[in-house]
Amino acid sequence: MTEGRQGSSTFSVLSYYNRYADLRSAFGTSSWKPFYFHYVECGKLEGRVAIGCDKLIDYVSSRSGADYASIYDGEYYLVNNPDLERFATVTIGLVSVVDDIRLLSHFVSDGMREGRQASSSFSVASYYNQYPDLRRAFGTSWESYYRHYLECGKAEGRAGSGCGKIEGVIASSDGVDYSAIYDGVYYAEHNVDVAAYASVKAGSDFVLVDSKLLGHFISDGMREGRQASSSFSVASYYNQYPDLRRAFGTSWESYYRHYLECGKAEGRAGVGCDELIPDDNAPSAIMGSSKTSVAQMTAFYNSKGKTYPARHYSSKGAPSIEVFSQLVLEEATAEGVRAEVLFCQAMKETGWLQFGGSVKAEQCNFGGLGATSPTVGGASFENVRKGLRAQVQHLKLYASTDPLVNDCIDPRWDNVISAYGRGCAPNLEDLNGKWAVPGDGYGESIYSMIQQMLTF
Repeated sequence: MTEGRQGSSTFSVLSYYNRYADLRSAFGTSSWKPFYFHYVECGKLEGRVAIGCDKLIDYVSSRSGADYASIYDGEYYLVNNPDLERFATVTIGLVSVVDDIRLLSHFVSDGMREGRQASSSFSVASYYNQYPDLRRAFGTSWESYYRHYLECGKAEGRAGSGCGKIEGVIASSDGVDYSAIYDGVYYAEHNVDVAAYASVKAGSDFVLVDSKLLGHFISDGMREGRQASSSFSVASYYNQYPDLRRAFGTSWESYYRHYLECGKAEGRAGVGCDELIPDDNAPSAIMGSSKTSVAQMTAFYNSKGKTYPARHYSSKGAPSIEVFSQLVLEEATAEGVRAEVLFCQAMKETGWLQFGGSVKAEQCNFGGLGATSPTVGGASFENVRKGLRAQVQHLKLYASTDPLVNDCIDPRWDNVISAYGRGCAPNLEDLNGKWAVPGDGYGESIYSMIQQMLTF
């Protein structure tokens, strides 16, 4: 009996233990003898069955006067938490059994705290997901959710399972409502690294901590330009409103806060603009309407006291600075580039058409296209118009995503797309480090030349 050996075909201590929860509660697992004696002294007379039960039934679900049945099913707990099998198994002599009292004790002391699921009708992850009022009250103190459902949640008619996705995600912090630019579920789904950062384990499930998710958006997400809502994209807002680009540059957080504080109320669109809208009013914009004229460009050139290289360009379609300026205006206008940008950049790149570097006058390369070092001459073009056209196309490549009007003859087109993509430099200062490397002050110097020219 001490070893739990079976001495009769009509009595198995394993079966007797498995079948009767009241006996398990009375005798525990310290010795098998009480089970044998009980059957001999009263169990048989009570009509109890002592064989045929190889699996524990009627797992206990009450402890110290508390009934955990609404959140705990011992068999479910054991099956769905296989790491507990060794903990809950007791061997005395030759018999090994599941100690359901020990199993329940684990759930009460550790399982709830760890967020383990112990019943098909209650999941702490689901309860957490479904009720934002409980998240605000309990945070990630998992035991509090079990006890709430046990003590009042079930009676209130709250659902204990079936919610696999967080609901009612908070969108306010410190009195500020971010819902116009922030949807926590969207933010998590479209920023998987942030979702991982804001997730915690509840048993075998992972749940989002919505306060942590919103906190990331406020402290980092806006600054990084992350999209957090289907109704607001900082890229679209940047693309669509030149006045905001002039005000905020690439300070992404400023765009979010502008839309939140006044942009939405002004009726501005938060999404839907995939291409940059040129800023005709930006002083340093590359694209836009020309503010200069052939006469002004000619006068500006002549004021520098330079000799126009007619000997090189008479046979290439530009016998005079007047004709050269006319070609500048025509080619720039055709692609929507400001003529003053094209002219002044050409003057800067060529030293007022005197050249002197690796690029020679006869190449008709006025933008230094392909001249990637002092010893590389770069591209050559058959005439002045073609040289200016290639330069205009290169400027448009940097400043806009609109298609070209004329066939592409820019030899560096694919190189720039591979390196930066289109529309990466809408303003002259954006060319620094791109058109010219390292290019410190490159765009600003062209802008300064433009300002001088526009006074003529």
